[in-house]
Amino acid sequence: MSDFALRVRALIAAGEGYQRAFATAVGLGRTEAAALGHLYHGGPQTPTHLAGRLQFTGGTVTGLADRMVTAGYVTRTRFPEDRRKVLLALTPAGRRLIERGFEVFAAEVERAVGNTSSAVRDEVSAVLDRITVSLEASADTLAGDTTPEEVNGFTSAPGGL
Repeated sequence: MSDFALRVRALIAAGEGYQRAFATAVGLGRTEAAALGHLYHGGPQTPTHLAGRLQFTGGTVTGLADRMVTAGYVTRTRFPEDRRKVLLALTPAGRRLIERGFEVFAAEVERAVGNTSSAVRDEVSAVLDRITVSLEASADTLAGDTTPEEVNGFTSAPGGL
């Protein structure tokens, strides 16, 4: 793996570590924190859509939604046109909680890059955007109906990525 790829992986790992620490600090599980983040950034979602974002089954997200509704962080509203469907959305308390986590995150990023010129920030942002798009596309392909051999020669990853 290239030095650059290792640095990107380290950045991802640091973000995951932050997510775990934030979740623990506010008394959530990492899965609940991730779900709140998806609802914050993506707006109200069906459990099926949220399950896809979290890479869980619908049944797993039902239990997750139950816990978050009980905690007062999420509402579950039935669609008027099809009462079998529900929509999950953040409550004001859920929004405040996740916003607090993102505010601390943003402050840490600003502290790290505080003296960096806007030109360098713009260039790094563009590179990070390209990496994000590429990784999301690869994740979608890997999560799809393709065989491992069909995904850029990917066959296995002993010990994880």
